[in-house]
Amino acid sequence: MIAIVVLLAFNGFFVAAEFALVRSRRTRLESMARTGDWKARIALRASGNLARVYSASQLGVTLASLALGALTESSLGQWMAEALKSLPLAMEISVRVGVAATIALGIVTFFHVVFGELAPRGAALSHPENVARWLTPPLLMFAWLMTPFTFLLNKSSQILLKAVGQKMADPEEN
Repeated sequence: MIAIVVLLAFNGFFVAAEFALVRSRRTRLESMARTGDWKARIALRASGNLARVYSASQLGVTLASLALGALTESSLGQWMAEALKSLPLAMEISVRVGVAATIALGIVTFFHVVFGELAPRGAALSHPENVARWLTPPLLMFAWLMTPFTFLLNKSSQILLKAVGQKMADPEEN
């Protein structure tokens, strides 16, 4: 159960960091950086390389979501199957496990959307510069650690876009 909460927090972190950087006004971050705010300076630097930050953020959201789904199905699904076992209905084990997994995933999906997506996005959109200042340093550390993977993902997407006749947007435009 603790792991599920941690994965929801990770997902929320990546969502909030991405939306905060996108929504932050460059002029406000520059003003904060001029007053000696090192976190604003880092957020400002990251906002100049959004393609790299987006890739890391999306990778983080995807990894957290996949892990959340797998963990939920295996742990919470089993727990729910045991809870359904005590029902008076004589359900076959495969049906009971399937129903339990569906209920468990439904519950976690609700929490994922609320705590892992909507609330973090709302906070980031309400206070973008402050959220960006606090969340950008750890996001950049994650981006650095994931560089080989994000490089591969970005190159793959460029190849795909080229194959369908599209041009990759200039990283400065992102």
